[in-house]
Amino acid sequence: MQNTGIGRITTAQFSDSYPPIMDGVAKVVVEYKKHLTDILGPVHIVVPSIPGQDEYNEQDLTHNYPTIPIPKRSPYRFGMPWILPGFSRKIARLPLQLVHVHSPWMAGPLGWQVSVLRQIPIVSTFHTKYLDDISRFFYGMHLPVEIARRIIIDHYNRMDQVWVPNASTELTLREYGFRGPIEIIGHGTDIVKPANPEQSIKQAEEFLGIDAEVPLLVYLGQLKLEKNLLFVLNSLRELKDSGHNFRFAFIGEGYARPELEKAAQDLGLPEVSFPGLVRDRTLLTSLLNRSKALVFPSRYDTAGLVIKEAASLEVPSIVLRDSNAAEGIEDEVNGFLSDENPVSFGNKLRYMLDNEDTRCVVGRKAYETLCRSWADVAREVAERYRDLIKVKAHRSA
Repeated sequence: MQNTGIGRITTAQFSDSYPPIMDGVAKVVVEYKKHLTDILGPVHIVVPSIPGQDEYNEQDLTHNYPTIPIPKRSPYRFGMPWILPGFSRKIARLPLQLVHVHSPWMAGPLGWQVSVLRQIPIVSTFHTKYLDDISRFFYGMHLPVEIARRIIIDHYNRMDQVWVPNASTELTLREYGFRGPIEIIGHGTDIVKPANPEQSIKQAEEFLGIDAEVPLLVYLGQLKLEKNLLFVLNSLRELKDSGHNFRFAFIGEGYARPELEKAAQDLGLPEVSFPGLVRDRTLLTSLLNRSKALVFPSRYDTAGLVIKEAASLEVPSIVLRDSNAAEGIEDEVNGFLSDENPVSFGNKLRYMLDNEDTRCVVGRKAYETLCRSWADVAREVAERYRDLIKVKAHRSA
């Protein structure tokens, strides 16, 4: 892509999630800020106020607005920027040249209003299968889902550009009813192989309290029923019944943790642990590095950022065939695919554990085919921002 000649610019990222929330969207925003600051210039962050977020302030170019908890969806909060008089105009007074929003909900309208006030381009990334969340929250009622669908489509219709992380997510947005142009901008990873692998493995084993010879499998992400985690437990029961010794760790937090802990107990799976949210990236790297595979059976996720993170360590992922997360994965080439059946999934886990040489070859191929650095992603994003600013200026001239 050609450089447009536009140099340093100031941009803003609007998101409904940000650390201490540790989901894929928050990770994207964090990495955009980190790398785009070096490439382009100042990056402002406009996000809801979240408990534990005291370390973020306006000196870090982070701007927060009030929130209230969302029932049964901790740690997510419902943002209320409108209760701060003039908040959007305050953000619009910043010397912004482009706005990027990462949600159609509170962050979306707020970012769009700022873009209108400043007459600057706006980009929005479609990250999440929002209608799955709405349907579960309203117990499958049709009207709330239809209202949410219309809000989503109206939001993306206002954008100068709409981005998705992969082709399968583009299909999801098309299924929602969006008919406009869509650009694919993939995700990256910041995880690198440990300089001292033995020390890394020991750190993981001490943290989880497992012996060196016991195979470890992990899930990394939010503990939400939408991510098919009860299915994981049933598959692990199948694996245990086959006579395999293993340990499994659900790394993360979420509203479904109590239900998952009870289900693991009811299924007789003391091999399963819930170590909680791991914010330390070194420890997280150690846990992935120690694992035989990332178990990721979600149909809810659009891109599966954690799959790339595992692949960075030559750890293959086991995913559901035809899920969004399966895009780019070939069975027993650079990952493992399974049907959505506990017996089939358990058999795939068993096959992977029984064939260590194959697992290692597949992990190496995952590293070669699925990984891209966030620095490389940010360079592409920066050029697209510059192009969009140039086009907007030409149209306004």
